[in-house]
Amino acid sequence: MRTIKFRAWNPQGKGMVENANHLVKFYNEDLAGDKVLLLQFTGLLDKNGKEIYEGDIVELAPLRKGDSICLCFIKYDGCSFELFGVDNQIKYVRELFVENLSGSVKVIGNIYENPELLEDRK
Repeated sequence: MRTIKFRAWNPQGKGMVENANHLVKFYNEDLAGDKVLLLQFTGLLDKNGKEIYEGDIVELAPLRKGDSICLCFIKYDGCSFELFGVDNQIKYVRELFVENLSGSVKVIGNIYENPELLEDRK
């Protein structure tokens, strides 16, 4: 069973709040849902042992010989955490758990504090 944990992005203060589990019970009441974004822990660690959360930007190691490193971001979509990649204008989705990719990824930032990492990668 995976650990349920959250961190939160505060767009007004432009800061990430780590260990934000205490915010979850107040999310709908006090925070009105639009003041902070709750980001869930995937339950997985990257290849360096860093926790992987929704919104993280990761480098995905080549899956086949001849492939290059891809940049992806983590998103909860439907009922699973997925890697959404945009690299050289090729869009793809990989399911993080089913394909057991956590050992192939390295967290390098997140889409809120480091959006420039996903900009124009031609």
